[in-house]
Amino acid sequence: MEETITIPAGKLVYLEERAKKLAREKSYLQLVMRLINRISAVSGLDDTIDCMMRNILDVVGGGNIILYYQIDSDIFSADVYGNKTQLSAIEDELVLKAQTTREPVEIEHDFSDTRMTTPEFGKAYTWVYPLLVGQDLIGVLKLECLHIGMRELYQFLPSFFNYTALTLKNEILSGTRLKQAYDQLIEMNEALQLEIAEREQTEDELGKARDGLELRVQERTADLNRANERLQHELAERRKAEEKQHLLSAIVQSSDDAIIAKDLKGEILSWNRGAERIYGYSADEIIGQSISILIPPGQEDEFYGILEAINRGEHIEHYITGRQRKDGQLISISLTVSPIRDMAGNILGASSIARDITEQIHSGEEINRLNRELEERVEARTNDLKEKRAELEESQLALMNIVEDLNLKTEELEKANSKLQELDRLKSMFIASMSHELRTPLNSIIGFSSILRDEWLGPVNTEQKENLETIQRSGKHLLSLINDVIDVSKIEAGRIESRVEEFDLYDLLKEAVQYVDRDLHDKGLELHLDIHHHQLRSDRRRLLQCVINLLSNAVKFTEHGMVTVSAAGAETRTDTSGWSPPVTGVRPVIISVRDTGVGIDNQDIPRLFQPFVRLESPLKTIAPGTGLGLYLTRKLVVEVLGGDIVCTSNLGTGSTFTLRIPERINEKGAGGRR
Repeated sequence: MEETITIPAGKLVYLEERAKKLAREKSYLQLVMRLINRISAVSGLDDTIDCMMRNILDVVGGGNIILYYQIDSDIFSADVYGNKTQLSAIEDELVLKAQTTREPVEIEHDFSDTRMTTPEFGKAYTWVYPLLVGQDLIGVLKLECLHIGMRELYQFLPSFFNYTALTLKNEILSGTRLKQAYDQLIEMNEALQLEIAEREQTEDELGKARDGLELRVQERTADLNRANERLQHELAERRKAEEKQHLLSAIVQSSDDAIIAKDLKGEILSWNRGAERIYGYSADEIIGQSISILIPPGQEDEFYGILEAINRGEHIEHYITGRQRKDGQLISISLTVSPIRDMAGNILGASSIARDITEQIHSGEEINRLNRELEERVEARTNDLKEKRAELEESQLALMNIVEDLNLKTEELEKANSKLQELDRLKSMFIASMSHELRTPLNSIIGFSSILRDEWLGPVNTEQKENLETIQRSGKHLLSLINDVIDVSKIEAGRIESRVEEFDLYDLLKEAVQYVDRDLHDKGLELHLDIHHHQLRSDRRRLLQCVINLLSNAVKFTEHGMVTVSAAGAETRTDTSGWSPPVTGVRPVIISVRDTGVGIDNQDIPRLFQPFVRLESPLKTIAPGTGLGLYLTRKLVVEVLGGDIVCTSNLGTGSTFTLRIPERINEKGAGGRR
């Protein structure tokens, strides 16, 4: 059976939404890395603060951004408009709270500018964030009147704030503590030189106070040593900060994205390992060349357009375009380009971040292809359902014929015995309801007729016994027909049940033989068994049903001779048909039912397993049936047991039906197939 793969539409939507979210998060991370690169490009405390303010405002917007920081005992504030003020104390309650708790503080409030209000976002958002390096509070950053719609971006800003805190600490240390320590050292050296000069000038006085002077020299020397130690500590701290900054640069260098810097003419200035991986050029062979080397033929206008946009100071965000690798392969990239400015704001060149999205584009095309295939499968399934409906209507017609047979049998039962009136009422309910529960009263009919025939309730004459045997045979035949029709309906509707369990194949075959033992005896047929104990894990009830169907057919179409049942595993019998179990590593089991009956013409074998087909045979008129038995057996073997069934036969010499099933199937049945 051909297997099909169905991808739920809901899962496709989920994958697309997940891809969009990951793309947004990656773009936010790229934005944070760009902010860090811009901060890294400046030096000096005031320039660092000004660069930080302007870039944060460009990214998150808002009414104002204020930085509170402290140098020694002096408190300062600086805002995004370039105002720097020395404060006697911090009076802003939100800033004091963040300073005390060392935790971010956020509040919602009305917009001061009502033009920023939208139906979706009617409130503004103020965020106060403490700038920490370890346990040291470097400053407090207050972002006022933010748009709450940008809140998804804010969760990515703490990494930038932490880097900013480290940079501010380095600049403060460089500009204040290091300078103070150095000045203090100079002052101590000058004082020491002065004392030495005074000592030379007043040698007599120093001689009188030698002991006191030596003590003072020792104290000064100790002070100088302590100052030197502080200086060494400050230098060590600065080296650590530089190492952290170098680590951050290494992270940028090791990015999977291509990060490239170029001048205004397009000459490449820097080239990271991500660019080497994406484009195939090493840094040594590409730096100094024009970026146009990556432009595919026919896209030269795009290259000059990007250079013109950079010269105008414009940013290019997530531009989807194509590039050419060193080996000539064309790839798709998502390109972000930003101008590089000097301290005066003049444009020096451009930095670009490119991500290889060739696989993403191919994935999108694959999703579209799968969608088209899904639509085609839905259309094919719809057509198949129409065909199944026609088959179901045929089955219903056959069922109506069975109902007519039931009416005739009901009249016979009323004439045979008045005690069966209750069972006749149940049979009438079966005709009216056409449900599965109608098998229960039919079983009662079979049971009570057996009780009467065996004279458990009193003696019966020969004619009555024959009538009761007729009732019992007809009931069993009718029950078999109903079971076949119901099972066929279940299979066609895809609702056939499977119950997997462990059992012994030997016990199952012995039980199946008991079902036809009386018919074998009545027809004088021999039974030959070639079976052994063999543990299986499969649907026992359905396998038993299939074997009984094959045995019943063998007895039904055999007048003389014998019926042979054999079973063996793959290790004791070779299967040359080419069939193999649907699950790798599972051994096949082969069950054969052979008879010496009338046989089948080889030309008719392909029609043998079709529904409602009864082949021409000398015994057709006396052998009852609807043509559903072998059709149902094949359906159960293939779709529930995960196997196959074949027939070999010749007219006049008998037939052999062979079941080939896997030794083990999983809980879903069919060896894992549905």
